[in-house]
Amino acid sequence: MRVEVEGFRLDWEATTDGAELSVLPEAAPASALRLRFVMKPRQHRLAMTMLFPPTNRAIDVSPQPGLLRLALASARSNAAAAGERHELIGMWVSDLAERADAWYPSATPNVGLDATVGGAAFPILGAAYERQSAPLADVPMWAAPILRQATARAAARTAFGSKATRPVTAVFAACFVHPLPGGPLVPAQATVNLTALALGLAGSEVLEPDQLARVLENTRPASVPSGEQIAACRHALARLGPRRAEQLLSDAGRLDGGTTTLAQMANMYAEVGHLLPRPAGSLTALHAQCRALMPVDPNPVRGIAYAAQQGYEALDPPPAPRLRTNSVLHFPPDIQAVHHLDLGALRIVLPRTTMELVAWGHLLGNCLASYAPAAVAGRSLLIGVEAEGRLVYCLELTPGRRARQFLAARNRQVPRRHAEQVLARLAALRVIPDAGNGVGA
Repeated sequence: MRVEVEGFRLDWEATTDGAELSVLPEAAPASALRLRFVMKPRQHRLAMTMLFPPTNRAIDVSPQPGLLRLALASARSNAAAAGERHELIGMWVSDLAERADAWYPSATPNVGLDATVGGAAFPILGAAYERQSAPLADVPMWAAPILRQATARAAARTAFGSKATRPVTAVFAACFVHPLPGGPLVPAQATVNLTALALGLAGSEVLEPDQLARVLENTRPASVPSGEQIAACRHALARLGPRRAEQLLSDAGRLDGGTTTLAQMANMYAEVGHLLPRPAGSLTALHAQCRALMPVDPNPVRGIAYAAQQGYEALDPPPAPRLRTNSVLHFPPDIQAVHHLDLGALRIVLPRTTMELVAWGHLLGNCLASYAPAAVAGRSLLIGVEAEGRLVYCLELTPGRRARQFLAARNRQVPRRHAEQVLARLAALRVIPDAGNGVGA
């Protein structure tokens, strides 16, 4: 079927397993490339792909229902002509969706092109659009497997697994018709609350079902995190435990900019969380704790490190000018290269700022904080060693790369096997002259 609507030539061709839509601006020559969209039934939904010349490679664009509207945009036509094009294609898509037993706007036929295409591709969204939720032009890739389910129960199970109890499923379904307050100039409306779904996914591994339901219920719509940010938050929250995780997610769901703050905290916590003996309970406080331990260099060099050795009586730090601010610690390239170096059960780490040295001192119960001026001046090279993600030893090298002292918590000796393992590896990498010189040599 070919139809010419102001500014465009539209071809809709039914196939044995779906339909193909071709879009060509009317002013374009006949040899011009058409925009081609293919829609096929997929288990009570329509999957939309776009064919890219010259090989007609098919790319799934179902998560971008607004793409079809953009393909029909024209600077020459008015709103009435654009509405006519949208209504015509919406009718074609609705007819195909009805025959495929997918969602189509039967009760509210004038929901718009984005809602018609998006609802046919994602049944959960279609049900929300029937209840007057504003349509989404783009669906985050992390949400697509959830929203393409046929029922709210199936979608909740896809998202939360065995934790999708009846209360969780009920609150989950309510997220898709979340009321927004109206005002004198803006009428009340509803929106799909993907923020609640994102925070629920971030806490799904650590929260109990009742906690998960509270997070979903109390989260207001805001900026939606990316899949990478959700993964980072999930990892951080799992380390922090269910009680603190619920509080952090609740804060993120109610505070302005809360989701952004949570994502920033999660990224920082991955770097410095092991330095916090008592993480704060609120989101803003924990964010501040992590930020205080981060280097002020906007482009810090990341490396590898974990080490250990045997202990001796602690020596006083080398003399150096006093510091008044949190300063970045700089290391020679060969030492920087061993930051986060794995040694089996141990890992070498480097302090990045003087505030991190203060935290190291608290963790090891010694006077490492007093070494900050010498470390900034390059008169003391401090290397940490972690075991099971926790700082356990600290090695001090002189500017000449001699091991001055290597101590465990409260200035105790490092186990000999760990000391030999660390020093031997550093010597093999030529960070220190050799492993046989001993501490203090």
